[in-house]
Amino acid sequence: MWKRKFSFSLFCYVIITLWVGVDIMPGYVSHTIMARDVYHHINNKLVDLDSMLTYSLGGDLSKFSKCRYNTHHIDKDKFIYSMCDYIIKNNLVNDGYALSCLYGHICHMVMDDIMHPLVKKITKLCVLNKRNHFFVEEYFDKYLVRYKYKLDIDKYDNCEIFKGNFGNVISKMIDSVYMSVYGVKHLSFYYKFNIFLYKKIRYLYMIFGVKLLNKFSKFNKFLDLNLKVDFLNANKLIFYNNWLGIKCNDDFNTLYVDSVINACLYIDRVNKYIEENSKYY
Repeated sequence: MWKRKFSFSLFCYVIITLWVGVDIMPGYVSHTIMARDVYHHINNKLVDLDSMLTYSLGGDLSKFSKCRYNTHHIDKDKFIYSMCDYIIKNNLVNDGYALSCLYGHICHMVMDDIMHPLVKKITKLCVLNKRNHFFVEEYFDKYLVRYKYKLDIDKYDNCEIFKGNFGNVISKMIDSVYMSVYGVKHLSFYYKFNIFLYKKIRYLYMIFGVKLLNKFSKFNKFLDLNLKVDFLNANKLIFYNNWLGIKCNDDFNTLYVDSVINACLYIDRVNKYIEENSKYY
């Protein structure tokens, strides 16, 4: 029965991606660009950039599992520090891939916490109702790639960011941490599957969703209906910032910089935690 449900979910995932003409995992470009900026600000030569970018997708790699919601809303700090404990207890303090996985998850969590309040605020102002959250995050992706950093969009469409290591060490760590925090087994399967699937989906999306359906895509319709929406919050609308615990009116670019800074600070804290506690093993 579970195989039927899984196959049906996968089928719907592919069809919706092509039909809607927008990513069903929006924000992955923003997360990887942000993780790259963090990578250049941290002083750890052990870290593998490719792996850090891959794991900056964080809990989104648990798609199709029971944990997709939990990883974004429940015991997020506990999840990070459980990963730290696993690294300490299994003598992975000098394992670059394990640290890259940890840092990538931190980047994802911090950026979501800082950006999502703005996304929700903008979503309420948009004309379309059903998938506004996806479209707003897709807009952020395109803005960062095309305008802020002027990157080669084909690099992301060809999924070169999904080159991170996912060996036996990482699989065991993912399984152990999810089991200890959320009580769910074999999450590494979903990570591996989603990385593989997303490479294929991006290939199909590039061929069909972009090249053939671009004129009719829901994303273009979304932009046409919402041309007056201030996606980047340049007009300084007030919203509640979860990370700071206060109301603010920061624009997207300010929040992006805050994400990078706070992720670096969070990584500094976990590094100190690992260093202090590894003495006892």
